[in-house]
Amino acid sequence: MDSSELGIPVDWSGLFRPDIHFRQAVMRSLFKILIPCLLLLCLCIGCKEDKVDKLSQLQKEANELIDQHQWRAALACYIKALSTKPDSAKLHYQIGMIDRRLGNMDLAIKHLEKAVTLSPDYTDALLELGYCYLATNRYKNAEVMARAILKADPENIQARLLIGDRRAFTGSYKQALSLIKTLLKRHPDNINLWLRRGDLNLVLDRRKEAEDAYRHCISIAPMRPIVWLSWASFCRIKGKLSEAENALRELQSWNRTI
Repeated sequence: MDSSELGIPVDWSGLFRPDIHFRQAVMRSLFKILIPCLLLLCLCIGCKEDKVDKLSQLQKEANELIDQHQWRAALACYIKALSTKPDSAKLHYQIGMIDRRLGNMDLAIKHLEKAVTLSPDYTDALLELGYCYLATNRYKNAEVMARAILKADPENIQARLLIGDRRAFTGSYKQALSLIKTLLKRHPDNINLWLRRGDLNLVLDRRKEAEDAYRHCISIAPMRPIVWLSWASFCRIKGKLSEAENALRELQSWNRTI
């Protein structure tokens, strides 16, 4: 006869209650596993924070060196930063910019192509890469970069200017000038367009039109060093050496101010 049938209460919970010693053994095992894992996690977090701090410091140093025109030292900082974050499109772009300035065109193209691969809509990298292609006679590639920018931003004036420069580099000066004039109707105060207008007119030996364009640049952007440099070059071509010297002095005064 079953004990419950005799009216004697039965405690069934004891049959399913784990042994206290077994539970303690399990807890000890868990602690042995968890404590090293937690220590490793803390170490990883600390390393990540150190990397972020190092990256930030290197970028800050590079920016300060650029302000001082110490391009090679800045490049070294960016390369160190890249070793910390190799998949940074921005770092590849910054390295490419400096390499282009230093005349390292192959290296500049390599880093800019990597930046575009990592970030296909990176407009600044696309534009810079386009001009690197232009400088190395890869004219079709340059236009591909410009078209890629315009696909995302049809009104991007820099991309249209790149297309105009592509025409000029291949000898189609009149086509390039026509494009610049069209753009100026929509962007009458764009200094880069006026400079291109002056340059193209000069190449076409339209010196009066070139002079008008350069003078207009001076009137709307006297603080831009490139304006005075362009005017000085024009004056030398015309044989006006005293005016060229005055322009260079003006350039030096603005460089000290900026």
